[in-house]
This record gives sequence, structure tokens and C-alpha cells, in this order.
Amino acid sequence: PWQLRAILGIKCEYDVGCPAHQETSYVLYGQSMVRSLEILPEKHGYYVSNCIRHCLTGSRGNWNRMMIDDVNMEDAFLMWYEDKINVSGSNNHTVRFVDT
Repeated sequence: PWQLRAILGIKCEYDVGCPAHQETSYVLYGQSMVRSLEILPEKHGYYVSNCIRHCLTGSRGNWNRMMIDDVNMEDAFLMWYEDKINVSGSNNHTVRFVDT
């Protein structure tokens, strides 16, 4: 995917003949991004797929097809949104999904 080349300077397709040091760079980048998300206050939700799957989310219909922990993006968003507009004012859960 173009993101690997544009963001990380990796000039091969992930998992198809990439040198080990480039695959390691890809994995470390993803882990760093998730650590950055995990320090956000609990009121913030996220639904993060790995870089390869992320490229597919712009395709028509993937709002309902891509799953993390048996939850698609639409349902994760609705869980987050409905919790945020809860008139009782209680935030009962944090909506955070990560696929690595």
C-alpha cells in the first residue's frame, strides 16, 4: 500500500518479500500509534485496524464488513455515539477497538 511508502519509506508490499528490518519498522509504528491512543482520556473512543486493512475502509460497504472483535465500524460508532448522548450523563463504557 502507498501508506507504507509515503509514511514509513518502506518500498515493498508488507508480508511479501519485505526485509525483516522493514517489517519490524511497520510493526513498531503500529504499536507506537496504539500506545498514543491508549493514553487518551476514556471519553474518546477509537476503532483502529492495521495499515493494510485500513486501506480497505474507504471502499464502499466496508462500514459494515470490517470486523474487530466481532464488531463492525458502524456498530462501534453507534455504541460510542449513543453513550455520548446518554441523557443520564453516565459514561458506562469506553468504545475502543484495535486490530493489529
